[in-house]
Amino acid sequence: MKRSIKYLSMAVLALTTNAWAGSAEEELLNAFVKCDASMFDILKNKQGPLSKYAPIEKVGKTARFQLGSADEDGKRQVIFNKPIILNGIHFSSFSAEYSELPVNETGKNPVFYFWGFELKKARAADVVAKFPQWGLKPMGEDFVASPQIIINSHKSLRWQPNMQATSGSMPAKNTVEKSLILEESDGKTSLICTIQGYPNDKLVRRERLDLIGGK
Repeated sequence: MKRSIKYLSMAVLALTTNAWAGSAEEELLNAFVKCDASMFDILKNKQGPLSKYAPIEKVGKTARFQLGSADEDGKRQVIFNKPIILNGIHFSSFSAEYSELPVNETGKNPVFYFWGFELKKARAADVVAKFPQWGLKPMGEDFVASPQIIINSHKSLRWQPNMQATSGSMPAKNTVEKSLILEESDGKTSLICTIQGYPNDKLVRRERLDLIGGK
């Protein structure tokens, strides 16, 4: 089922980064919740212990989970051989998705990147309680952490806290928004990162080292 587009523009929420130290699995999730390229470096550096969950392939100077072909909605997914288990929460698969919203008859349309984990038999409220260091806070029907924005994204690559409390609005022209989202939908719970709006190619490749061809 196609993921519903979630527009992000809300008050900044703190995300504590010194969450864990220890296993490769902890390092992976700790890097993932930053919603930047850190996760893919962990997959490269910890390929041995993490490849028991799913095949890992090298991409340039980094690595990524080997995903299946894109479905009709642009979603690519791998179901883990066994779940990654942290604090009793089962992370059962990983997916990446790309979509473009055709709102302009001419010019550039906003794009939406989603990547993250599906959680097995876990309620969002339980995840928030077991991982308080992620800083997830309610936003509508979901939980969100660390919303950021780039203004003048056609010429800037600098993230700054997103202080606008306007959840539900489209990304403004020449802006890019990024956030960590915990959602329950259609009986499934997902922990996902998103970059959406009008990113330039340099930004996409900086944040998503795993991508080939920009999608």
